[in-house]
Amino acid sequence: MPESGKHLIERGSLSRVSGGPGQDERKIPQVGRRLVQFSQAADTHHGRHRLMPTRHHQVSALLRIGHQASNPSLGGFRNTQFGGVTQDRHSLTVQESAQNARAIRVAGVTNERILRVNGVGLCVETFGEPVDPAILLIAGAASSMDWWEPEFCERLAAGSRYVVRYDHRDTGRSVSYPAGAPTYSGADLIADAVGVLDTLGVVRAHVVGISMGGAMAQLMALDQAARVASLTLIGTSGGPGDPDLPGMTDALRATFTVEAAEPDWSDRDAVIDYIVATCRPYAAPSRAFEEAEVRGVVTRAVDRTGDIESAMKNHWVIDGSGGWRARLAEISAPTLVLHGSEDPLFPLAHGRALAAEIPDARLLPLEAVGHELPRVAWDVVIPAILRHTSGG
Repeated sequence: MPESGKHLIERGSLSRVSGGPGQDERKIPQVGRRLVQFSQAADTHHGRHRLMPTRHHQVSALLRIGHQASNPSLGGFRNTQFGGVTQDRHSLTVQESAQNARAIRVAGVTNERILRVNGVGLCVETFGEPVDPAILLIAGAASSMDWWEPEFCERLAAGSRYVVRYDHRDTGRSVSYPAGAPTYSGADLIADAVGVLDTLGVVRAHVVGISMGGAMAQLMALDQAARVASLTLIGTSGGPGDPDLPGMTDALRATFTVEAAEPDWSDRDAVIDYIVATCRPYAAPSRAFEEAEVRGVVTRAVDRTGDIESAMKNHWVIDGSGGWRARLAEISAPTLVLHGSEDPLFPLAHGRALAAEIPDARLLPLEAVGHELPRVAWDVVIPAILRHTSGG
């Protein structure tokens, strides 16, 4: 996810962006007053998480989601808990998981549909059986469900999980608002995640979030603890912009020095090229950029999205401000932190801080991974999530 630096987001004020301790701070007009040009794309994971708004980075999105979302009344919840989960039933080898995923895909048991959630239409797709423990996947800013690739979801479902992915507002097939003029807030996005569970009849879920989705997951665990069976945080931060945590790398910062011109949003090929280009700087520098994989995900996302301009812009201008790092010790859900060793937006120290400040959290560094969730990491990530969500 794109964000970085220090964003104190207040509508109508200036956002401060700083790369961390010892780095110069620059001021950018707050997008709440004037829409900045977005030269990045949706934050997401799935074969790779693309995030990136413009040069207005992603830390702002995480902070926007912040205190505004700490309203404990996001919906009525039931107190029923999951039944026991046996370790042997959920412990598959990587090979078994992949084989079962292929069988699920051939059987065609997945489905995508528009559900009424909090008064709006959200596109939701599930994999696996509703009787199994649920995993809710929350994508990053400006990212549709496409960034949680079907094979990734199917391999989780093959481990006896009921996997739920969905399109945020303004992404994919979910409700869309005029570009630059969304009428929802960061709190609404979190309420949507909870509302998806309500609509599907899921009382409690294992919540997996990447980048901004990871911030949303943290706030769900804080304010809706009864709904969160466990927490998996990927490439995210509990203190974006905090002075004791490093800012983005110099290499990533250099890409923000020149504003890229917006594409013609009606030109499909130009938009796809534009989004693919914005993903490249977030990949691990030690690994070749898997352009074909990224292009495939981007193409699916663009083709499914009703208004791609709104998708690329609106999450960066929603209201909200504040931080939640001081509350991390209140999280009671078992927590796994997965963080790229070469994340240029939130360096590994952000993952270490989350693991240190959330009680009993475990950190699993992902070698040769940037701010992304590339397929080359799936053989580590998928078994880790299955172990974590089985209590092992």
